[in-house]
Amino acid sequence: MINLYIDESGSMTHNNLEMNNNFVICIVRVYDHEKLAKATRSFVSHHKKEIMEVDNNHIMFDDKGRFIEIKGSCLSQSLKEKFAKYLCKNYYFDLTYVVVDNSKVNKIMYENTSRAFSYFLMLSLKECIRKKIFDKHEEFNIQIDERNVKAHAKYFLEEYFSLELVYEEKISKSFKVSYHDSKDNRFIQIADLFSNLYYSNLINNDYEDLFNKMRKEGFILNEFKYPKIKR
Repeated sequence: MINLYIDESGSMTHNNLEMNNNFVICIVRVYDHEKLAKATRSFVSHHKKEIMEVDNNHIMFDDKGRFIEIKGSCLSQSLKEKFAKYLCKNYYFDLTYVVVDNSKVNKIMYENTSRAFSYFLMLSLKECIRKKIFDKHEEFNIQIDERNVKAHAKYFLEEYFSLELVYEEKISKSFKVSYHDSKDNRFIQIADLFSNLYYSNLINNDYEDLFNKMRKEGFILNEFKYPKIKR
């Protein structure tokens, strides 16, 4: 089974494009849930004091010091980089990115951001199947941060993905999509961390060395750009 966990960074918008030029989706494929969860707990435990110092609004820890969730946007630059490097010590997961240039997206598409999110994600999945990054003969289990999809869209997204991939990519097994509060899903939190890292790097280029290392070591398998650059 292919287990994919998905979150995003940035906004799907045409407003203030100087600040909102990109939208990023991160897809985390997990190979060993137990070991990846343990590594995450270990990092949070060893860096609890540092994390609490930057958690000014009690998003990651409550006011009694109890852990809630990791949020990439709340971490300092050094903590984000430390966390990413710590998780990339072992091959418990890999990453696929979807990178959208907002300035080149038709304005009509962003009238329904849930539909746009689903479309970008579906295009990326198709590309991963065609490149044999994801095996079309495996079952797909996709878990998405529920904030990314409006309530009414949850009922047809699984069918939409299934139809597109069954008819066009000839997937042969089941395709399940479910939605979760990130507080209750450690692996969506990891997708949040890595989507925020990528988005931040598009803005300031501070993590370019880290991303080049991750690409070289096989943690980043695909970076789907929308729209495609014609050569």
